[in-house]
Amino acid sequence: MAETFKVLVVEDDDSIRAFLCRYVQKEGYRVLEADNGKTALEVLNKESPQIVLCDIRLPLMDGIEILNRTKVERPDIEFIMMTGYDGDEQAILALRGGALDYIKKPIDLKLLDTAIGRAKEKIGLKQNIKKVFPTLLIAEDEDESRIRLARILEKEDYIVHQARNGSEAIAVFEDNKIDLALLDIKMPHKNGIVVLNEMRAISTDFEAVFLTGFGDEDNAIAAMRSAAFNFLKKPVDIDYLMAVLQKAMEKLTLERALRFRMRDLELQTEITAQLNNVLK
Repeated sequence: MAETFKVLVVEDDDSIRAFLCRYVQKEGYRVLEADNGKTALEVLNKESPQIVLCDIRLPLMDGIEILNRTKVERPDIEFIMMTGYDGDEQAILALRGGALDYIKKPIDLKLLDTAIGRAKEKIGLKQNIKKVFPTLLIAEDEDESRIRLARILEKEDYIVHQARNGSEAIAVFEDNKIDLALLDIKMPHKNGIVVLNEMRAISTDFEAVFLTGFGDEDNAIAAMRSAAFNFLKKPVDIDYLMAVLQKAMEKLTLERALRFRMRDLELQTEITAQLNNVLK
């Protein structure tokens, strides 16, 4: 079983907090919440979340104080700060105080994904967590084939979601964090290419592999033009499928690592710039 990270969302605006909680839960994390600094400390002491998504300006106790008090006893907890102000010196102060990242409001979900991904990566390195459990969506209208593939992949430690048609595939993708999508080209409601394009409009943080039937060569070429990683002909060779999925996951992991390192560099540049301004 994959470890479920606990994420504490600390935000006094009810609508923003509810939105963030839904989003974080959809990404596969267990969500805790607090609407002020005092409650946040109580939850931190009781539940010991691994990641804290915390607004800087809060009632009763601000986010910087929460960060400082928590890092004394639990330096392993990763903090991602939120601020509604451009050029907020408090955000840079938080980074210098041990916060991993900060995000400006309104929240850019791509930046939030990157921040949480960096936090999860850092925790994994500290705890020597090496095993990755990719989440995979199989969208295939042939029940027997879909169920067979799901059983095989679950035995290989994939977390598998199933969809019987294109509309179901989109719904599953919207409700779950998907790493890999195995899409039949020809499905009811929406074909695989339409599904992939709609998925890409929601998120680009996944890889897709198409399943094609006899005479689908033109569709396979169109699929590759839609930024699919690869395509497989039916009936599926299981060994080849495993190799393709492994390569797709390796590519996704490298892309994520590059995105994380780029964000590391951006934050280091911001901290250095502020220090230079102070020294002038």
